[in-house]
Amino acid sequence: MPKSGKNKPLVWADQAKKDLERIFDHIAENFSVEHATSVTFQIIDEIETLAQFPRKGSMSKCFSEMRELVVQSNTVYYRNNEEDIVVASIRPRKTAAIKKIE
Repeated sequence: MPKSGKNKPLVWADQAKKDLERIFDHIAENFSVEHATSVTFQIIDEIETLAQFPRKGSMSKCFSEMRELVVQSNTVYYRNNEEDIVVASIRPRKTAAIKKIE
């Protein structure tokens, strides 16, 4: 696949950082720290691809001028600005059903 031009800088909003911490904590508490670490790194890795491919996600139906990227049963909301990409928030998908392992 041909690469696009120059990478855009990624900017993480405070809310997105908090959301990622909550996702990690929830998975670690309900499953395992190892699984939480794996999922968190998968989310981060996918977000980092936005620097190269800022139109990877689809346009949000809920928020104007925002794009959505689905990663590991979560939706990453981000804005593809002229100079940078702002990761605004990361929310669990409402359709995802996670069952606690007992």
